[in-house]
Amino acid sequence: ALPAQRSTRCCSHSGRVRLVYELSRPTTRHRVDLGNREKAATDLLVGLGIIQDDSLVEEITLRWVDGLPPRRVRVLVEDVA
Repeated sequence: ALPAQRSTRCCSHSGRVRLVYELSRPTTRHRVDLGNREKAATDLLVGLGIIQDDSLVEEITLRWVDGLPPRRVRVLVEDVA
């Protein structure tokens, strides 16, 4: 497993948030379920202190993205007013 990398631009989000996950498209022939990727990634955001608690997540968007290196996830965390 690759270590999590925290962007220097990232800050803690203590209130309600919206998450956007962009995952590199699998290159295997195996069927891969996009939805199964979300829980571990969200738990990691809590563990790293990026979001306070996953109960504060108001919306989650998941999508496959071409062009990301293999087995990578790009995450956008937005505060919800």
